[in-house]
Amino acid sequence: MNLARYVDYWAGLRADAPAAVFGGRTLSWGELNRQADAMAATLQRLGVAKGDRVGCLLDNRLEWPLAWCAAFKAGAILVPLNPRYGDFELREIAALVECRVIVSLAPHIARLDAALAARVADPQAVHLFAMDGSHAPVACEAAAAGHDRPAPVEVSGEDIAVITFTSGSTGLPKGAMLSHGAIGAVDASIIRAYGYTCESRVLLLAPFAFTGGVISVFSPAYIAGACTYIAASPDPEAALRTIVDERITALTGVPILWERMAASPAFEAADLGSMSSAATGGAPVPQSLLQRYLDKGVRIRQVYGFTEASGLISAPSEDQALAKPWACGTPLPSVQLRVVDGDGKTCPPGEVGEFVARGDQMFSGYWRNPEGTAEAWRHGWYHTGDLGRIDADGHVQVTDRKKNMVISGGVNIYPAEVERAMSALAGVAEVLAFGVPDADWGERLVAVVHGDAALAVEPLMAQCKTALGAYKTPKEILVSHEPLPRTSSGKVLRAGLPGLYERLRAEGRPQ
Repeated sequence: MNLARYVDYWAGLRADAPAAVFGGRTLSWGELNRQADAMAATLQRLGVAKGDRVGCLLDNRLEWPLAWCAAFKAGAILVPLNPRYGDFELREIAALVECRVIVSLAPHIARLDAALAARVADPQAVHLFAMDGSHAPVACEAAAAGHDRPAPVEVSGEDIAVITFTSGSTGLPKGAMLSHGAIGAVDASIIRAYGYTCESRVLLLAPFAFTGGVISVFSPAYIAGACTYIAASPDPEAALRTIVDERITALTGVPILWERMAASPAFEAADLGSMSSAATGGAPVPQSLLQRYLDKGVRIRQVYGFTEASGLISAPSEDQALAKPWACGTPLPSVQLRVVDGDGKTCPPGEVGEFVARGDQMFSGYWRNPEGTAEAWRHGWYHTGDLGRIDADGHVQVTDRKKNMVISGGVNIYPAEVERAMSALAGVAEVLAFGVPDADWGERLVAVVHGDAALAVEPLMAQCKTALGAYKTPKEILVSHEPLPRTSSGKVLRAGLPGLYERLRAEGRPQ
């Protein structure tokens, strides 16, 4: 069960059909297969063997499907690396996962050189493979010529295909290991739920580096033989044009994307009749917005998922989405979902408790983190930390989020990770990060810091963007001249954060 077999299959069946489109360029299934073969052979010449990690630090573009297929053909484990990572995250993940090769673009190579030199014991053991050939040990142009094929590698469904990074309450990066079989299982369920075929045209707006982008959107389209239209960024105006011009059949996006497309002047006249699958997740969707799309024949379905379940875990049919717009449908057939109380007993229908899950699509554990794995898997069930209910008809409703996690625009941000990075900045003695309500993004990340008398917000913001990347940098930083409140055991008291935040804002502290 090697996921690379699907590109072999579709190349043999529909060699000239489009597999992916980006920026006016189309990559057919036959071209994708030939170039992936050549790249996989090159990876093997660079020393990649079965189970080695191949990092992928790429923006959304055609090179991503190529790297996906090539890594699996070489028997490697693919590690998506987000180009929006700050230097802090790149150093941490590079040290943890020990990539044999990192595939990237020339603009990112200098950052990688610096990050690896600062954190990896032997930076020279990591090959940097630039897709444009400017920094590659073996030029990508030669590999793309298609003259090479990789040595065959036996891969089973239990073998790990992807390590995708999340984070926990400690703030330490956690790599969720997703096997070939788990991804195949969830994608088979997604294909059935969304009705994908080889004639589908799927618009990908989320970053490939996120589980939601690469596993929940691209991977099922790839397995179904559909064509993926890759967007460089989630621009709502451009997305609306692409749906109309390319007759897109499927789109999954966070609520704010659907809201901003509906706010476009072009929305009323836009023909969305090609759309047969529309899904959203990460935050509740107003009924008024659902109705605006329904008036144009588009039924938006709210779904639920998380990284450890290989992305999606429940989705409604279109009829269910209309009948219960507050719910996230029923669990996929490749997973079991229960709601349990504090003693681990199953809650009656309609009662709120913690979601626990198990099944073919679940992750195999956290990379080199047996303690985190044991904490997450208890009595054969993965404990999500999410609260919700399952009604008498089996429909899932999420009522709360994981403790302390901030979801901003559908992106999970873990305050502990932000705090750990910010605590290393000059002059910072204490820091707490948390979310506050935001009309556009659901939540926005803010931070309260205490430290040297000379602490200033603007320099802190600049340092945060370097260390964390723009999307994890707090939108507001407030300086407290008093130490942060603590419990009797010495831990910072999170329960008082909203009040402290409001008091500091009222006092006119720098923002």
